[in-house]
Amino acid sequence: MITTLRKRFSLTSTVRITGRALVVALACLTAAGSSDARAGLTIEIQNFTTLADDTGSFDVILVNDGPTSYSVGSDVVEVAILGATGAKFTDATTATGMTYIYATSFADFLGIPLYAGLADRDLTVVDSEFDVPFYRVVGFGESYGLAHVTFQDDPLSRLSAGMIQVVAEGTSISDESGEIIYPAQAVPEPASLCAFALGVAAIAAASTKRRLAHTLP
Repeated sequence: MITTLRKRFSLTSTVRITGRALVVALACLTAAGSSDARAGLTIEIQNFTTLADDTGSFDVILVNDGPTSYSVGSDVVEVAILGATGAKFTDATTATGMTYIYATSFADFLGIPLYAGLADRDLTVVDSEFDVPFYRVVGFGESYGLAHVTFQDDPLSRLSAGMIQVVAEGTSISDESGEIIYPAQAVPEPASLCAFALGVAAIAAASTKRRLAHTLP
């Protein structure tokens, strides 16, 4: 009698697990077909201009593509020149075409350069909010300047906006607590979650089939 009850309990538990796995898998598939990927923050090169004296400039811009707001407390942004050109970066300031990201720039307040090291074919901008509350809220659809970068062009091989790259490995945006909010932390994609749920459902179903075959008369 006790053995029979244990078998029935085991079968019931297995069926429940199978049913739950199938529900999760179906829900996941439905969500994957209807939900939109979260865009978040992006960094762009805008306002690229060149002058007759072989100098030029551009703005590094932070864009919030949504759907939520972000508190930005500090940034480290590395830009590099790609391609066969002798053009070089010469300076970086907070004089961006659109509103600068920080109400009070830490670099400007201390009177130090906005970039670390030397300006050449690679430039790393570093800054943070110096005034309370020590962050800027960037709402959905808003954009703010991260740096206004100037360069010396190469008359024999002109620099273009497409030759300027934001180096992912040397770039990060943090909130007021120092937590990195850009680049976004990797999370499982809906397709991966669905595959996992379907796998669990298949394993549970196979287990149920085997148990039924060995238990039921």
